[in-house]
Amino acid sequence: MIVSRRKSLQLAGATIVSFAAPAAQDITKDKIPTRIPLDEFVKDADLMKALRRGVRAMKARKPSDPLSWCFQASIHGVTVELIQNAAAGDPNLIAVDQKKFWNQCPHFGQTSANFLPWHRAYTYYFERILRAHTGEPRFSLPSWDYFRPENYRFPREFGTRKLDQPLDGDDSNPLYHPQRNLYFTDWEHWSETI
Repeated sequence: MIVSRRKSLQLAGATIVSFAAPAAQDITKDKIPTRIPLDEFVKDADLMKALRRGVRAMKARKPSDPLSWCFQASIHGVTVELIQNAAAGDPNLIAVDQKKFWNQCPHFGQTSANFLPWHRAYTYYFERILRAHTGEPRFSLPSWDYFRPENYRFPREFGTRKLDQPLDGDDSNPLYHPQRNLYFTDWEHWSETI
């Protein structure tokens, strides 16, 4: 049997790739820590401190900084009013190419096939940025299984204004957001005290 030059090059290439594949897998292997369920995550004091530290650090950055909480949230979706409010404290925000970077989520006007892949990529990069701010190599975003009874209620760790134990001398909870629906997410809602 005569092997052509093209076929011999293909075989040689396939052989090289098969030997190089394990090494390439080691280089490209994702080192992201495994996600754990939210109810387990909140029991780990170090992970909760890391999450709070990371969110606080991202929120402390200027909104025009691509690593800031504001910028990352705006990639998903932002209103004109929120942009104006943020620009009041950061004039550089107006220079951001908003059409290029912000309101990119395919909730509206795009095919539904884009929805899941877009959010996976968004979450992947958001998690990397947040992990860099936490200083905790074990950090990954927790998973939230809405079907588990222990996850039916909004987590207290996200729904209180003040921390039980201050973080770096500050007792404000960086995970709290006052514009969430208070009835469902706020552990300090007026109906809770009656």
